[in-house]
Order: sequence, then C-alpha cells, then structure tokens
Amino acid sequence: FMNESTQAVEKLKKQQDNINSSEVKALTLIQDVKTRWWSTYSMLARIFHLKRPLTNMFRNEEYSRQNSSKKTALEALELSQDDYKEIKEIIELLHDPLKVAQLMLEGDKYVNLSLVPLFVHIVRTCMTKFKVSLEVKSSESDHSLGMLKLVQEMIKDFETMWGSGKEGTVFTENSTRGPRRRQVGMNKIVLQSFFLDPRMKRNKGVFHRKDERMIWTAIEDDVL
Repeated sequence: FMNESTQAVEKLKKQQDNINSSEVKALTLIQDVKTRWWSTYSMLARIFHLKRPLTNMFRNEEYSRQNSSKKTALEALELSQDDYKEIKEIIELLHDPLKVAQLMLEGDKYVNLSLVPLFVHIVRTCMTKFKVSLEVKSSESDHSLGMLKLVQEMIKDFETMWGSGKEGTVFTENSTRGPRRRQVGMNKIVLQSFFLDPRMKRNKGVFHRKDERMIWTAIEDDVL
C-alpha cells in the first residue's frame, strides 16, 4: 500500500524533509520480493531506518482525520513500539553475516563464486539458532511469539530460494524449481567450486557428510 499510494509516498517524503537537510535524499520503503535474495531483511532495515519519519507521518495522519473517531487506511499500517523492537532484534541478528556476505561477494579482485555456500550456511545457522531460542521463550511472552512467527516466515522464504540444507538434499535440490521456475538451492558448479577452493579447507561442517560425498563424486566424474 505504502509504495502504491502516491499520497502515502509523498507524506513520508515530507516528514523526511522536515527532519533532514535539503542535501539528504528522501527514501521510500522497500518491498519484500520473494525472488530477490534477502529482500525481507532489506525491507525491515529500511523500516527501522525510517522509524522517526514514519512515526511522525502516522501522528500527522491521526491529527488530520476527517472523522476523528475513525482511523484512515494509512493509520491501519502503523507499527507499535513492540513491532519496532522485534524488527531491531532481527536486524541485529542478521546484520553481521549479511554485511560480510555482501562485501565478499561484491569483490572483483578475487574469485567469489565458491564463497556462496559458506554464507548460505552462516545465514541459515544464525536464523535456526535464533528460532530455537524464540521457541523456548514464546510460551512466556507474546513478544517472543510474534518474533518467532516472523523468523519462521523468513526461514521459509530463505529455504524457498536456497533449499532446506537437510542432509542428502544440498546436491539434488538444484534439479527442482521454485516460484517463477527459479532453480532451488545452489548450482552444481557453485557447490563444486567450494570444494576446489583452497580457502575453504578450514570451513568444515558447511555440508553434511552425505552431501560432501555426492559433491566429490560429481567432481571426480567430471574430471574423468
């Protein structure tokens, strides 16, 4: 709704202009797109970055109602302080692995294709550990339950694109197709490059033993 409504976009821009100097360009919210890697994280990071102008926009919307007893369609989208708290925790959880992944994968002075499996493993591990800790806390707190549902949805989106990572599936999932017929998981060449890259020798535990054997067998078959 926010990005589709020109009035909402203009209202958010106006609040940013009131806060920032004229040299700072106003930002729009980022849409969560399932076919783009980690757009959920980008969306949440942008929302938190714009917390102040968003809060001001909703306050102004409330004061400007034509019917003082009825919320506008825009007001219905307002986030609570608990919502922002949840967003902040998820951003902090994923910031470091995603930032490192982005910097390493953007490098143009070294081979970086072989780094993809490592970063997929790191992000998956971070999210899984966070989910487990929230499952323990969710019975005691509505806040943790809300966080758990959000993280579960993020993991679902992640696995739709990168595969489940379950033993025996890593090398075979790339033969299946996800939304818009996109290949699920990692291409065979990406997986093989990880094992042939000397830099990856110390990164044990990225793959299950069964998947390691399947990938090495594929490498040997291609060589022979």
